[in-house]
Amino acid sequence: MLSAVQSIGGSIGVPVFGSVFFADARSGDFASGFRHALIAQSCLLAAFLAMTFLLPKKGRPEGEEFTAGEGADDEPRRAVA
Repeated sequence: MLSAVQSIGGSIGVPVFGSVFFADARSGDFASGFRHALIAQSCLLAAFLAMTFLLPKKGRPEGEEFTAGEGADDEPRRAVA
């Protein structure tokens, strides 16, 4: 999951921040382009940092895993070791 999220973040982040940078760099103002790209990155970083507090405090108990088809009303299924 982590690898997938990192790949998606990289494939979306590079063009987005590149577009922000080159919008100003096109006129020859590279410092302004860099500054705007850095501000955009800082804002997104702060937003995602704030979202981390919405994650659950504890993970699943040891030996228990999610299986497709497990619903809210179903008895949790235990992993077979």
